[in-house]
Amino acid sequence: MRIGNLATGIVLGPYVLNLIDSSILNISSELRKIALIIILTRVGLGLDITGLKKIGRPAILMCFLPASFELLGIILIAPKALGMSVLEAAIMGAVLAAVSPAVVVPRMVKLMDNGYGTAKGIPQLILAGASVDDVYVIVLFSTFTGMMQGKGASVINFVNIPVSIILGMGIGIFAGYLLAMYFEKIHIRDTVKVLLILSISFILVATEDMLNTPIKFSALIAIMFVGATVNINYLGNMGIKALIVIFGALIFRMAGVFVCLIKTELNKKERLFTMMAYTPKATVQAAIGGIPLALNFACGETVLTIAVLAIVITAPLGTFAIDLSYKKLLRRNE
Repeated sequence: MRIGNLATGIVLGPYVLNLIDSSILNISSELRKIALIIILTRVGLGLDITGLKKIGRPAILMCFLPASFELLGIILIAPKALGMSVLEAAIMGAVLAAVSPAVVVPRMVKLMDNGYGTAKGIPQLILAGASVDDVYVIVLFSTFTGMMQGKGASVINFVNIPVSIILGMGIGIFAGYLLAMYFEKIHIRDTVKVLLILSISFILVATEDMLNTPIKFSALIAIMFVGATVNINYLGNMGIKALIVIFGALIFRMAGVFVCLIKTELNKKERLFTMMAYTPKATVQAAIGGIPLALNFACGETVLTIAVLAIVITAPLGTFAIDLSYKKLLRRNE
């Protein structure tokens, strides 16, 4: 379905039929943010905090280590394969180096519901890491684009990565505690509970925007609008070089996941599943892939093209890998 949306955006966009009204494209950021709130709310409702406590160190490492490995891989590969500068490669790496909650979350929730891998907290591990992974990468993206614009690297941006995560967790836990107390005292329908939770989520996001903080959280998927900005002719000229960058980066990412799982109780099959499940792209790539082009960076067209190809390649491959392997690689908790 996501690939169909992307293809529809390309066909209807300005480089093919030019049928999408500009007023629709102008609200794409709001649509992405609404989708993000809904998906991350679903993540929170499905997380087992007790299971995460048992996982411990790997859960923390999964939040930033695989993305860091992938970013490093792109910085090493892209300058040679695509003739980019190191800073341009870093910007591309920040766009690509994130897993997609839009792809991963529904499948991990399904595994949790069916009891696959839950005894060792594998779906919970992937869910928690995928959520924070996006925030980490987007902060890096903001820093690198600022450097490209001549603003330099701000120490506060890097300091705010753990600070923003910890503050976000604290505010969320506090709000969740108040809601839990309210729901215990006042019995209301589940649909109303969901609406209340979503309403508070919207308020928190709006509050963060008004504060104008350096940390910007991930806005979710609007793949059709990404497709609408893709120059289909440029897409065809990238060829094998783009594939080298994408698959090379995935190898680095899977190596990062492997490092996170060292000294855990996961066996070889479970580690293999976790490595595959942490590869799909879509969310961040759709949200920020077009920003370098909008900022008139020399690498903008290349970054957007690689981002789109990463979605087209990794979203279906990651989906199939998860769906076809979980029964063979994970144990079911009866």
